[in-house]
Amino acid sequence: MRYGVLGPIEVRTADGRLLEINQPRRRALLGALALHANRPISVTELVGALWEHEAPDRARATLRTHIWGLRRLLEGSAGISTSRNAYRLEIVGDDELDLLSFHRLARDARRALAHGQLHQAAELFGRAVALWRGEACEDAPLMGRFAGEAAALTEERLALQEDFNELRLTLGHYDGMVTELNESVRLHPLRERMWGQLMLALHRQGRQAEALATYERLRLLLADQLGVGPGPEVWRRHGEILTADRRPPASVVPQASDPPQASGGRSGPAQLPRGVGQFAGRRTELARLEELCGRGGLALVDGIPGAGKTALAVRFAHHVADRFPDGQLYIDLRGFGPEPPTSAGDALAEFLRALGVSPDDVPAGPDQRAALFRTLTAGRRLLVVLDNARSAQQVRPLLTSASDSLVLVTSRNRLRGLVARDGAARVTVDVVGEAAAVDILAAVIGRARVDEDCAALRELVRLCGGLPLALRVAAERVASQPSIGVSEFVNALAAEHGRLDALAIDGDETATVRSVFSWSLRALAESAARLFALLGLHPGAEFSTFAAAALAGTQVTAVRPLLDALAGGHLVEPTGPDRYRLHDLVRLYAIESVRELPAPDQAAARRRVLGWYLHSADAADRMLIRRRPRISLEPPEEPNWTAAFADIDGALAWCETERANLVAAVTSAVAAGEHTIAWQLPVALWGFFMLRKYRDDWAFTTETGLAAARRAGDRSGEAWALTCLGVAYADGSRFAESQPRLLSALAIRRAIGDRVGEGTALVALACMHLDRGDVDDAEANYLEALDIYRETGDRWSEGIALTGLGVICMRRKDADGAVERLEQSAALSRAIGDPWGEAMARHALGAAYRDAGRHDDAIACLTATVETQRTIGDEWGQGATMFELGRCLQGVGRQAEAAQAWQDALPILTKVDAAYADIVRSHLAELTGPA
Repeated sequence: MRYGVLGPIEVRTADGRLLEINQPRRRALLGALALHANRPISVTELVGALWEHEAPDRARATLRTHIWGLRRLLEGSAGISTSRNAYRLEIVGDDELDLLSFHRLARDARRALAHGQLHQAAELFGRAVALWRGEACEDAPLMGRFAGEAAALTEERLALQEDFNELRLTLGHYDGMVTELNESVRLHPLRERMWGQLMLALHRQGRQAEALATYERLRLLLADQLGVGPGPEVWRRHGEILTADRRPPASVVPQASDPPQASGGRSGPAQLPRGVGQFAGRRTELARLEELCGRGGLALVDGIPGAGKTALAVRFAHHVADRFPDGQLYIDLRGFGPEPPTSAGDALAEFLRALGVSPDDVPAGPDQRAALFRTLTAGRRLLVVLDNARSAQQVRPLLTSASDSLVLVTSRNRLRGLVARDGAARVTVDVVGEAAAVDILAAVIGRARVDEDCAALRELVRLCGGLPLALRVAAERVASQPSIGVSEFVNALAAEHGRLDALAIDGDETATVRSVFSWSLRALAESAARLFALLGLHPGAEFSTFAAAALAGTQVTAVRPLLDALAGGHLVEPTGPDRYRLHDLVRLYAIESVRELPAPDQAAARRRVLGWYLHSADAADRMLIRRRPRISLEPPEEPNWTAAFADIDGALAWCETERANLVAAVTSAVAAGEHTIAWQLPVALWGFFMLRKYRDDWAFTTETGLAAARRAGDRSGEAWALTCLGVAYADGSRFAESQPRLLSALAIRRAIGDRVGEGTALVALACMHLDRGDVDDAEANYLEALDIYRETGDRWSEGIALTGLGVICMRRKDADGAVERLEQSAALSRAIGDPWGEAMARHALGAAYRDAGRHDDAIACLTATVETQRTIGDEWGQGATMFELGRCLQGVGRQAEAAQAWQDALPILTKVDAAYADIVRSHLAELTGPA
C-alpha cells in the first residue's frame, strides 16, 4: 500500500489503483494515524481527532467501527495494529507514505547542501516539493492538535520551498521561477522571504523595474494590513537591485575540511585568532551559521564545556571573513576561566582602538564607549566574535547598530535573555558522533594508529563521551607516548576514579577537562553548586526534578530554579519535562565534587534519594496490583518526596521511565550500607516486573537484595527476597533455580511464625509446580495456602489460590469444577476491587467455558478480559488472552476473527515473551500462512 497525506488523503495499491474512502471521518482517522505512522496513538487522542467538542457517548464504539472499516480496506498490507488502548498505522518503508518520503528527501537535501553538493541538493529539494498535491490532509476534517499538525506540515513545505528557491537563485536556475513565485506570493502574501526571492528572480533576468515595482507592492500590502514596512532581508535585496548587481552569489556552504581563508587585502581590523588546524564534523552547525550569516544580526553558539564552541565559531568566522569587508573584531570575554571576566567597558575600548580611535579619544565611561561604538559601526559590514561570554549583560553593549553586520557570541551559558530580548538565534553545540570523534583522534595520533585498533578507538570515543576537548586531550596523551598502545591507554581510562586525571595535559590548565568543568561550577551560586555536587550521589546519569529535590532536602519549587541554573550553564541537559541528564564526564566531576561535602551530609542525601525511589516504587505497585500482601515501610522523611499516581498508566509510565535508575538504586543502596532499602526496593517492584516481564532486571535486583538482607541478618527480608526471586525464576521457566529458593522462603516463614508470608510462599510454590506440570504438588500447596488465607482473612491471596485450583481442574478435564472455582475467584477479586486478580481469573475462566462447550460465554469473557488487561497494563496477559480468544473463535469457525486476534497478540508477545509469540505464530501460519 502507498499512503498520501500531502494533499487529499489517498491510499493506492501496489499496482497504483486508488482505494476510495468515502466517509470524511474515516479519512480523518487515517490521516491522524498517518501523521504519526509507526507510533501508537491512544483511543482518547483519536477521539479528539474526530470530534471537535464533546464527543458523543458512542464515540469509542464508532471509532472501532472506523478502524474495522479501514482494516478491511487495507487487507493484505501491514495495516493498523493494536497496542494497549491505542492503534498504530504500520509503515514498512518510507516510500509507502509520502510524508516519510518528504522528510527523508528534505533531510537528504539539506545534508547535501551542507556538504556543498548544490546540484544534488536542488534535485532532492525538487523531488520533495513535487510530492505535494495540495494542503496536508486537505479533505480530512481533522480536529484538535491533529489539525494543527497538518497546518504545521504546510508551513514546513513553504519553508522548504523557500530554501529551494534560494538555491535555484544561487545556481542561476531562473526558468519558471517568476511564474511560480508570483503564484506563491498570491497564495501566501505575508511571506516576505518569497517576495524577496521574486524580486531577485526578476532582477537576475534583467527586469529591474518589475523587481522594484514588486518591492513597492509588498510595502503597500504590509502598510495596509499590518502597519509595518518590509523586514531587513527584503530591504537589503531592494538595495542590491538599486546597485544593479545581477551576479548570482558564489557557493555559500562551508566545508569542514576547507582551510581558513587568508585575510589579506582588507582595510578594516582583522583580529580573528588562528583556527584549529584540523577540524572535524559540525556540518549541521556550520550550515545553520551560514543561514544566519545571510541575514546578519546576532548568533549565539552555546553548549557543554569542552564541546568546541570557540573552535566552531573561529572556523566559521575565517570562512566568511571576506563577506565582511569592513573588518573582523574578536575578543575573549573570559566569562569562564582562571582569570576575572573582561568587562564590557574594557572590551569596547579594545574595539574602538581597533576601529581607529586613538587611545586619548576613547571615552572614559562604558555608556559613552558603547554609543561611540554604535556610531562607528553604523553602515559598516563587520563580523564581531564575542568569545566565552558569561552573561547577556556582558554582551549587550558590544552589539553593533548595523543590520548587515554579524555578531557571533559563544558561551557555555544559554544566555536566554540574549535570545528573548535581543533576538539572538541559538546554535547549540553538543558532543560529536563516532565518525567525527575518530577524525579528531586521527588528526592528532595519525590515521595509521587509528586503523591499527579500531575497537579500542571506539571505546576511547565512548569513554570520552564524544566531548571534543576530552578527545583531543586523550589523543595528545596517546601521541606523546608512542610506546604505549591505544588499548593500554583505554584500559587505564576505563577506571572511573582516574578518568579525569587521565584527561589532562601537564602544565596547561586550559587543556584539562576537570578545570574546564570547574570554571563553570565557580560561576554558579552556592546553592546551585551544592546541588550539582549532590547529583554525584544519584544512582544514574538521568534524573527527575523530584529526585533532585530529595537529594537537596528541599521542595520541588525550590530546586527548579537551581536546575535551571545548571541547565543554563550546560552542566545538566534537559531531556523532557522535569527530567535532566548528566554527560558521563560531567557526572564523574560531580562524583568528585560531592566528596568535598561532609560525610554526614552525603549519607543523608543518599538516604533521601534512595528513600524517594523506594516509596515511589511502592506507591506505583499499590496502583498496579492493589491488594497483594506488602512489606511495611518506614514513613518517608517528607511526604512530598514520594511520587503520586492518578492511575495505572501513570504508575507504569513512571516505572518505565525510572527503570534504569531503580535497578541502579539497588546497587547504590548496597554500596552505601542501606541494606533494608536494597531488599525492599526489588520487592516493591514485584508487580511492575511481573507485568512487563523484565526478568533479567527482576532477577538481578532481587539477588542483590537477598545478599543485602542476609548481610543485615534480616530474616523477614531474606524470606521476602527469596520468594520474589523464586517467582522471577519460575516466570522465566527456570524451575531448578526457583524451587530451592521458594522452599527456603517457606522454611523461614514457618520459623519466624509469619502465617501470611507462609501462604505467599506456598502459592508461589504452587504456581511453580503448576507451570512445571506437577499438578498434584500444586494442588496440595494451593489447598494449604487457601486454609491459611481464610484463617488470616487475606481475601486477595484467597482469590489467587482459587484461580490456581480452577486451572488444576482444567488440567484434569473437569470443566464444570474449573468454572465453579474460577467464577468464585473472579467474583471475589471484583468484590475487593482487584482488576489484576479478576483478569487473571477470567482469562482462565474463558478457557474453562470453552472446554465446557459454552463458546459464546467464552468469547464474551475473553473479549472483556483483553480490555481489562489493556487498561491495567498487563501486556503479557493481554497477549495470552488474545491467543485464547483466537482459539475460541477458531473453534466456532470464525477463522478471520481468530486470525485478527492472533495478529493483534503477536507484536505484544514478541516484545514480552518470544517463546509464546512463536506458539501464536505457528497457529497463525496453520490458519493463514507464515506471519
